[in-house]
Amino acid sequence: MRRYLTLLLFALLPLLLSESISNAQTVIEGEVLEKGNGAKVDGAMLYLIDAVTNKSVSITQSDENGLFTFKSSKTLETGQNLIVRGSLLGYKPLKVVIQYRSDMTLRLEMEATTFELREVEIHAPAIREVGDTIVYRTSAFAQKQDLTLSQVIDRMPGLEVVGGQIKYEGKAINKFYIEEMDLLGRRYGIASNSLRPEDVAAVEIFRNHEPIRMLGEQSLSDRAALNIKLTERAKGRWLAWATAGVGASPLLYDLNARLMRFNTSTQGIYLAKADDTGRDMSAELRNHEQSMSRKLTFSLSDYTSPDFYNSMSESLKASPVGKRQRFNHSYVLSGNQLFRLGDYQFLRINAIYSDERFSSSKRERIDYILPDGSSNRLESEQKYQLRERRMILEGDYEYNGDASFFNNKTKIEHQSRHSQGTVSHDNAPYQQDLSLPYTRVENHIEYLFRVGGTLVRLDNITKYLSRNQSIDISIPRSQAIQSKLFDNSLAVGANWQWGEHQLENTLQWDTQYHNIGVESSWLEHKPSAPSKYLSSSIGWTPQYDWKSDGWHIMAKLPITYYLYRYPQAHDKFAKANITLSGSRFWDNNLKLNASYRFYHNVLGAASQFPGLKIIDSRKLTERLPNPYQGHTHLGTLSLSYTVPMSGTAITAGSSLSQRKRLYTSASSLQDGFIIFRQIERPSQSSTWGANLRVAQTFWRGNMDIAVMGSYSRDWYDMYIQGEVIGLINDSYTGGLDLSFRISPDVKLDYFGHITGSNTHSREGTGGIRPRLLSQRHKGTLLVWLSDQWSATATAEYHNTRQGGNQTSTEATFLDLGVKYQTKKFRIDLLLSNITNQRDYEVITISTPHSYQTITPLRPMEVLLTFTFSR
Repeated sequence: MRRYLTLLLFALLPLLLSESISNAQTVIEGEVLEKGNGAKVDGAMLYLIDAVTNKSVSITQSDENGLFTFKSSKTLETGQNLIVRGSLLGYKPLKVVIQYRSDMTLRLEMEATTFELREVEIHAPAIREVGDTIVYRTSAFAQKQDLTLSQVIDRMPGLEVVGGQIKYEGKAINKFYIEEMDLLGRRYGIASNSLRPEDVAAVEIFRNHEPIRMLGEQSLSDRAALNIKLTERAKGRWLAWATAGVGASPLLYDLNARLMRFNTSTQGIYLAKADDTGRDMSAELRNHEQSMSRKLTFSLSDYTSPDFYNSMSESLKASPVGKRQRFNHSYVLSGNQLFRLGDYQFLRINAIYSDERFSSSKRERIDYILPDGSSNRLESEQKYQLRERRMILEGDYEYNGDASFFNNKTKIEHQSRHSQGTVSHDNAPYQQDLSLPYTRVENHIEYLFRVGGTLVRLDNITKYLSRNQSIDISIPRSQAIQSKLFDNSLAVGANWQWGEHQLENTLQWDTQYHNIGVESSWLEHKPSAPSKYLSSSIGWTPQYDWKSDGWHIMAKLPITYYLYRYPQAHDKFAKANITLSGSRFWDNNLKLNASYRFYHNVLGAASQFPGLKIIDSRKLTERLPNPYQGHTHLGTLSLSYTVPMSGTAITAGSSLSQRKRLYTSASSLQDGFIIFRQIERPSQSSTWGANLRVAQTFWRGNMDIAVMGSYSRDWYDMYIQGEVIGLINDSYTGGLDLSFRISPDVKLDYFGHITGSNTHSREGTGGIRPRLLSQRHKGTLLVWLSDQWSATATAEYHNTRQGGNQTSTEATFLDLGVKYQTKKFRIDLLLSNITNQRDYEVITISTPHSYQTITPLRPMEVLLTFTFSR
């Protein structure tokens, strides 16, 4: 670890010692006074807006002396028309039109509202739209039972939280700011799960946000950013909260402590967690997608998994019952600190340590359907224990000025994973022992600057991955792999802009060196020395963009040539990828997007290292050539309509794809195992799909409702026992998400969805493929018994039904809770799985296989939790 720290310091030292580049910025100062008496107005939200484009230029807030400062990276011209808007509870909205002068000082007057206290009840608007910024007042959406900000964001119209990821208008946000500072990067789930609603004054959405300041009018972003505006009480002081829980059946513990501080020069969030209640402790630490307008197009190591093998525990990760199926002992520590080094200069350091132990078991029945309609049945039972320790250290320096942008990210990650499993089929048990350690070091440098009117981009990613992994199976089979991989990807781009048109050209060179040594009991030809692989790719990507009056048209043609050098052979191939897209945005917040992509491999195919990969108890995969050769047509059409003020959010989409591949998938039975391989036979597949989500907030009815649905049809070929079968699969999903406040003290939440799939043969031999219908329903009733006491009841029902043989499974869960809370203190008593559902049985289908899996569940448990906040 000391070596990794030294590497990080050396990577950051030149940046810390270099002179900071000073860039001009627009600064407008002023004061806000109360009209009539000249009193200082404290806490007024002020917005500076371009009167022509209606886009936000700067946002600020008046201090206790009524003083404020607008700061902007945009260059304003003398005489340019600007609009100043202001709002504050107890004052009438302010709107002033001004003309910019470099030496101007503003004097704003806000008029206090007059009212009869007994007759008039003042409410600040829940949502305000100021230029291209939408402001959600947190207190309008927060409820008394909310512990974290993430729960509140999910209720805001136009926003949704899916697996910790925040989306606006159905698209992932591209930045998560706290007071316009990026503390956590892609791990913003730490902040949304740490901040308490009472510490957040507002949540702001910056539409069409461009994170790189210097791009300005060259921005092509269609994504939104989210900014957290803290209350004055929360700024510049330590915020803390902690929960401590203890329970029984068996002994339970749940510890969660957070410490935070936010001011103008530094921000920090620190957390410590320990748990054995089944909660996924690492969920909030995961990276979330943050789509940027410009990024590297390709890196060979993007397709490199850090693990050569999958442990048995992988099959239980996506469980539909979540924590009820997890038997764990987990510990997590995380520290995150951001320093403002100067104007637009930041240094971010993030550290994570986790130690998790899991154990579980499952019984499985696999029906392997043969081409003639008959089936073979495989039955197995398996148990496993897994321990996973991970350490991550990240350093990130950023300069985001008006004339240039520079970013250097360094990441060091080490993982130690050890898994032991026992599998029994046909009364013949065997053991599987996996050791999966790896060390990964990455450094990413991005530099943007201008030469005359040309925007130049330099981008370099360097990666190092070391793996020393092994698998032992008492069949007997064993394999050990030692691997060291080095990858460097360099991209140089130039962007020219004339009027509404942009042309960008990017050249990229990627080189990967891989040294791998193998000791295996099932390889026929055992190498005497480690093998050395050298892979290279050279790519050219021209891109044209036209953006004007709500229109954005884009055309891109990446062409890439790959060369792989192996000990005994050379492989080469080339690919081209044509992308055409267009979007239209109307002032009424209606947005339409359409795109077409043609992916074509011109020649050749690349090989992988051959071996055997254990996926699950009865499934093995032979690692044979990848299906690089072929082509793909993909067309998409999407629509979004979001009006937060009315509570309306609609997203819809449709896609059609057609693929042709030289290599295709095949499966067969061999020695009681299902063997998956890729064979050199052409195959074609087509997919059509559509989806719709409609969400509406009824302010007067105290109701939030979202309806969603999707449908897809797939046409494809499959090889089973050496015979090709043409199949058609139809899949559909429907869902309802409802939150209804029946009265001020009674609230009902319901979520339900139904999923179906049906596969049949194109040749008319239908009936041999199973049909599946599954449904989930979950309802929670919250009743406030007094100002401090509340009770909750949660019921959950799962059902899966397989057609043909009419097999069905179901599960019912019931949880009850009682809560006492004050402003600083809370007690929760939770009784979970009162129905004492012992096992969870579910049916899944992956043609030509049908799986019926039974896994044990946590027993009925009781947990008493105390929460303290400061």
